[in-house]
Amino acid sequence: MKNLTLLLLPLFLFLLVSCEKEELLQEEPSILSISLAESSSIQEPQEVSVTIEKPTPCHYVSGTNESISGNTFNYDFTLLSGAEVCADVIEEEIVTVTFAPSESGEYTLNFLINGKLYETRTVTVTE
Repeated sequence: MKNLTLLLLPLFLFLLVSCEKEELLQEEPSILSISLAESSSIQEPQEVSVTIEKPTPCHYVSGTNESISGNTFNYDFTLLSGAEVCADVIEEEIVTVTFAPSESGEYTLNFLINGKLYETRTVTVTE
């Protein structure tokens, strides 16, 4: 019995360490698609749909921070982990933001996740 315990203990420790490393290896989130017209009008704001691929089933988008500097719009999606209910499959999440420029010209739209830039798009706005 003692020999069996000595044999199974290293195996158990190996499995325990292997499982911990697997949980630490998380992929980065990504932006799969952005639904955005290349041209826009100042009379009508444009709804922009952004599809985000989350790194684990327990991640979720908790909010969007929008900042504007001149002709640059920054949309920073806050991605958090620790959802109460985690699905078995990693699902994409679609977030909608509004692009509402006040004057005509060329605009740069930056899409960030937790402060890291993932995509940039350029939109020409007419009157």
